[in-house]
Amino acid sequence: MTMQAGATSKPMIPVPLLNPKCAIGLAARMCELRVRSTRCLVALVAASAVLLSGGSITVAQQSGTVLRQTMTALATAAPAAEINISGPKSMNTTTKLFLEFGPDGNGAIPPPNPSLPASVNFRITSSINSNVVNFPPAGGINTAAFPNKIVALTVDQANAPGFYVLSVTHLADIPITTTETWKLELTGLPTSLRVMGSVDQGTFKSLTPIGVAAGPPGIIIASSPITAGTSPTLTIASTNGLNLSGTTAAQVTISPGDGVSNVNVSGVTASGLTLSFTLASCASAGSRTLSVRGATAAFQVIAVPNPPLITVSPSSVVAGTSPTLTVASTGCISLAGVGSGQVNITPVTGLSSLSVTNATATQLNVSFTLASTATTGAHTLTVAGASASFNVTAPPPPQPTCPFGGRCCETNPAGTICTVCVTPPQQCP
Repeated sequence: MTMQAGATSKPMIPVPLLNPKCAIGLAARMCELRVRSTRCLVALVAASAVLLSGGSITVAQQSGTVLRQTMTALATAAPAAEINISGPKSMNTTTKLFLEFGPDGNGAIPPPNPSLPASVNFRITSSINSNVVNFPPAGGINTAAFPNKIVALTVDQANAPGFYVLSVTHLADIPITTTETWKLELTGLPTSLRVMGSVDQGTFKSLTPIGVAAGPPGIIIASSPITAGTSPTLTIASTNGLNLSGTTAAQVTISPGDGVSNVNVSGVTASGLTLSFTLASCASAGSRTLSVRGATAAFQVIAVPNPPLITVSPSSVVAGTSPTLTVASTGCISLAGVGSGQVNITPVTGLSSLSVTNATATQLNVSFTLASTATTGAHTLTVAGASASFNVTAPPPPQPTCPFGGRCCETNPAGTICTVCVTPPQQCP
């Protein structure tokens, strides 16, 4: 946005377009200051036309329009505007940028509270220097950032919570040859809102965005291809005014849905959300369609060659013990109802007393006894046609002993023969 005004600037009306009460009051006062100026009426009619033209939009698409004294922007989380303030300006003159936020197509009077979230930020910079002033939606005042300037953001939360005034009071004259450019950048603005603005003692210079974005409201996925067997987190952003506020996991679908589970939604705002889910290792490759409140976007899944269907823990057991293994499904098969007749371990030498307990859809326990002479090395466990491996290690060698109940103090390097023995109660040297 650009603001430009001199001491003899043409009459203009700062009209809060979403609040008729404020608009009429401010317009009337401005007209009183500029006695018998028919241009006040023209400005008021033009501002009203901008308001009425916005009322017919039923689907919010990102747009922006800037004129000399007024601007409007819709469905953008980060609008930015510049204004020019041109001399001559007398000391204690105040330039004001009037901004009003509200739902697009609003017909309620008074308009509803736009409830700007605390994360919205008003960032002000100037061509005067490189300093930056940031204000929250609650407003504020700064007297130090810019020489001979008082910068303030005010809002009447009780009576007009969507109507803001950004003012710059000039504590020194602005010469006729000088033009100051001031920039306001908003971030975190809900994309469901329209903002309208007008300027007093200045003119608009630029506005971002300008024009209407093509296409219907939609979503964008910020993601690389997803590999099967992972638990990805996707960042979803809305486009063209789609309001994602209040979105739940029940409003999210992924198609085809094979291998998809544990869908969760977090960090929901009007303009975006975070989506997480679990993708089974056996999930098929190819394109998937994500749907959020009817808006869709595609992402790719990369398959895992020969994906494991089950996992086994622990991965190693000792011969001569009676271990219990936990078998877990990777999400590709159900283990519910599996019994010992559907479980097989090979090689079987030295293995006995196999049993299955605690079988659910996602895991079960397999218990068995291993003789000390059981075959060592890799073993294959097969459950309902799915296989996984575990290892059997030899039992440790027996502890060397001394004759007549003596105490072993030293052994040979292999640890199999005691070479130094003492008789209790003697202690090892």
